[in-house]
Formats: sequence, C-alpha cells, structure tokens
Amino acid sequence: IADIIVAPNGIAVPIPTFGEQTDWPTLRYPVPKGLLRLKVLRVDGLPGSLASSPYVHAQVGASTWRSAAARAGAAEEEEAAAAAFEWATGNVQDFLVFSENQSVELRIFSPGTFSVDSLLGRCRP
Repeated sequence: IADIIVAPNGIAVPIPTFGEQTDWPTLRYPVPKGLLRLKVLRVDGLPGSLASSPYVHAQVGASTWRSAAARAGAAEEEEAAAAAFEWATGNVQDFLVFSENQSVELRIFSPGTFSVDSLLGRCRP
C-alpha cells in the first residue's frame, strides 16, 4: 500500500479547545505543500572493481524508492580509476512533500550476488 498511496507519518488528535476551527479531515489527511521530482542521471567516482550495475535508493520522509540498475557509461577519462555510470531515460520518481523540514537521503548500492547489497556512497542534507 505504501507504494500506491503516500501519507505522512503522524497521528492527528483534535484538541477541543480549538472548537469549530478544528477541521478533522485536514488534520487527518493534510494537503501536500509540494511535489519533488527526483531524476537520477549519472554518478561518477565509483571504484570500478566495487561497482557493478549500481542502483540508487532514495528516501523522502517515509517514502522510499529504488532506481533501476545503471549501465556503465563511456568514461571520458580512461586513465581515471573511477568508473562513470549512467541511468536510462525515464528513471524518475515523484515524492509528495508535507513539510519544509523533510529531507532527501540518497544512497548508492552495488547489488550483491549471494550477499547483502554493498553501500557505495550516500548523500545526506
């Protein structure tokens, strides 16, 4: 259900002191303040030996998304030890934002064949 509908994590409790001003549906189902569209394009600087078809895991509030695996791009500098990976077009996810205090966390993983996926890097606010 979490992939179909996005709702903020919270419990709405109407306080009787507000009287008629308390709007129960607005407390229970707040209107989003905006929409954040995340598009994964490219990642540079990953060690080629560790990264085989990496993917991005994004989290905004309680909503999470995992991108498709990337393909190895044509490295502009073949002498560099780091590999460049590019994602196909259409690798986009929309997140509803309910507060200005929500943050985006991006993590890059390399899928493990027989073990847990390896964390290659992260980007936090």
